Formats: sequence, structure tokens, C-alpha cells
Amino acid sequence: MTRRKNNVKITVNAGTAWFLAILLVSLVAAVVQTDMSNIVWLVLAICGAMVAIYNIRFDEEHSFLIAVGCLFIVLISWSLTGIFGQLENDMLFDFLINLMVGLGVAGFIVAIAAIFKIAIDK
Repeated sequence: MTRRKNNVKITVNAGTAWFLAILLVSLVAAVVQTDMSNIVWLVLAICGAMVAIYNIRFDEEHSFLIAVGCLFIVLISWSLTGIFGQLENDMLFDFLINLMVGLGVAGFIVAIAAIFKIAIDK
């Protein structure tokens, strides 16, 4: 399905759906506090792997890896500086942690693929 708005072409594919699943699961898991974080992280990891497989093209690898790295740096720096109040009860922190689990797996897969491509080309 393709939609045009303000001369911007938006294409919804499987990778986009998996990325939206990461956002939705991260948000729901942050709002609904449960003791099933391992199951939530497994679901997010599977969604992240699907994003890496279906959505990241060769020409997008570098931008994606930089974006995931920056998100990780911001999350760590905010944690260390104490921007989040009580880290255990902060929904924003939980959302970002969940988001980083899903995108971190996608970043890991893309980084490993890039390393293999570099090694094979040499």
C-alpha cells in the first residue's frame, strides 16, 4: 500500500510492520508493568530480527547503525546522569529499554552482516 502526502511517498512493507510492532510492544510493556520482561524481550528480539531481515537495505546499513548507536549512547548517558527519576518506576526509561532491545538486535544483525560483507570483499 502506497500513500502520498505532501509529496512524500510512504511504502508500508513487512519491515515497517515489524518496526511498528517493536514500538507497540515497547509502549505496552512500559505502561503495563509485569514480571514477564523476559518474554517481552524475546518478542522484541524476534521483531528486531525481522526488521533487520526485511527492512534494512545495503545502502541504509550505515545510517541505521549510526542511529541505533546514538540511541544506545543517549539511553546510557541519561541513565548515568540520573535524568530518569527512580529508574525502576519510570515508564519512559522502560519504553527506551524495550525499544533498545528490539533495535539492538536489529543493529547487531546488520553489523554482523556488514562485517561479513567487508571480509568477503577483501
